[in-house]
Amino acid sequence: MVSGARSTEAIIARARLAAAWAVGLAVVAVGALAAFCGVDARARSTFEEHRRTAPAARSVIGAVVGSVAVADDVVIRQEFDAPADGLKGLRLRTVTWGAVPDDYSCGWSLVEVAADGRSLRTVRSGTIPTVAATDWGYVDLAFEPIADSAAARYALRITTGPGTREKPLGLPLFRPVEPAIDVSVRRRHGGPRRDLPLPAVLDVQLVHVAEGV
Repeated sequence: MVSGARSTEAIIARARLAAAWAVGLAVVAVGALAAFCGVDARARSTFEEHRRTAPAARSVIGAVVGSVAVADDVVIRQEFDAPADGLKGLRLRTVTWGAVPDDYSCGWSLVEVAADGRSLRTVRSGTIPTVAATDWGYVDLAFEPIADSAAARYALRITTGPGTREKPLGLPLFRPVEPAIDVSVRRRHGGPRRDLPLPAVLDVQLVHVAEGV
């Protein structure tokens, strides 16, 4: 009988200890959840601000296969499809071959393209500050948002005047990983370059207005 009583007391003691552990773990879990919610609340505004200017999803690019200098009356054209409304900018990868580019005129335009490849109209345009470009950096081409850009096809055209440059602005060419339209490079009054390492594309990242902004 004494042995049975001691066994019962041991079982009761173990049950009480298990209950105490359960209560303690519950308190820790509640505290951790409260802390997480606090961090989440503080970070939400920062995340939303980042999302406003984050590059939209785009085709993945592969390895670098070459580069082209923006000089000598060149016209460079890269077509792409916009996945959403509110297109408000493009980020264009540049290369400078380790030097600060010369300060010269370099323009860009965004052209709407028809399904059959015809250029319809220029919807946005501007200039590229060549001296602000960096080696393997990006130049931001910002413009007034296009409200109905979803499912539209555009061509980014980059142009410059005649004459060679000692330190030109350059654009790297990448092998596309997903199906894409090849970059086009030609002289303003001449035919396309035949020595491009095709298939190749520019690194153009799309920036959209965040939903509800």
